[in-house]
Amino acid sequence: MFDIDKWQEIFYTIRKNKLRTLLTGFSVSWGIFMLIILLGTGQGLRNGVSAEFKDDAINSIWISSGVTSIEYKGFQVGRRVQMDNDDYSEVIRSIDGIEHKTARYNRWSMQVNYGHESGTYHMRAIHPDHVFLENTEIINGRYLDEADLKEFRKVICIGDLVASDLFKGKDPVGEYVNVWGIPFKVVGVFYDEGSQWEQRVIYAPITTAQRVFGGTDNVDQIMVTTGDLPLEATIAMAEEMHQLLAERLQVSPHD
Repeated sequence: MFDIDKWQEIFYTIRKNKLRTLLTGFSVSWGIFMLIILLGTGQGLRNGVSAEFKDDAINSIWISSGVTSIEYKGFQVGRRVQMDNDDYSEVIRSIDGIEHKTARYNRWSMQVNYGHESGTYHMRAIHPDHVFLENTEIINGRYLDEADLKEFRKVICIGDLVASDLFKGKDPVGEYVNVWGIPFKVVGVFYDEGSQWEQRVIYAPITTAQRVFGGTDNVDQIMVTTGDLPLEATIAMAEEMHQLLAERLQVSPHD
């Protein structure tokens, strides 16, 4: 039943305490506004992180070399740690539970020319299993294979935006491009849903790139998948890899 006396009392109180009513209303509104902002920001961050990693394999371990922060066995702090092919091979040989595996050797700002077109792109020199680590989708031609590595073939698989930049709608598979003046045959085109940056990458056999663009056996990253191992087992595997590489590279196990 509608009680008019109660409503009259409410409106009378509001009129009598205008400032307090205004401040209370503002406080409640501000609280609701901030709650909406925080919830929206949190969801946005969650979506951003998910988008950043959606093109990468789940249950994977990525190892990158860096700079030491602890003095160890006579080596000073700040020493650059460099992995190589033997480190990669030892990890693959010694660690149980690895499903797919690849090393990565990066070459930045590589000038690529085709006819009158040119562009500067990031080259990732990898093993064939890299296709599983990045969840790469081949949309034309093929990915790199073991024969490419064993025979040091000068072949590349290019992102779809690289193909658009250089070939302007022409089928790039089977065509040759010059990478810093060295001819490479395009064997495939891929799509990567991670970002436009990922679609402007070129993949080359790691053995070829090490020989042609550096003359060394350097490795910048080691990447593996762990199949359906539970989180605890994956963490234990990562720690085992850390200890193995720390010993090989003369780095403190606590660094």
